[in-house]
Amino acid sequence: MNKKTDEFKTLTLRDMEEKLKQDREHLSRLRFSHEVSPLSNPIRIREARRGIARLLTQIGKKRQEELSKPLIEKSEKHRIN
Repeated sequence: MNKKTDEFKTLTLRDMEEKLKQDREHLSRLRFSHEVSPLSNPIRIREARRGIARLLTQIGKKRQEELSKPLIEKSEKHRIN
């Protein structure tokens, strides 16, 4: 895995969604600050956007895993040994 996405592995779906909300607010503040007076490092806006994209990807994967768990368990019950 990637260092940037490793931190998301230990988070629950609810924690990831809360972090997403915080990151979006942070991006909004960065954009506003940049409009009022240019940031000394405008690349922070790009990094924030990419961090949100990574988080959204991990949320999608976690949701997909949760949806497929009941199907896997159900198929294992009906499997003949």
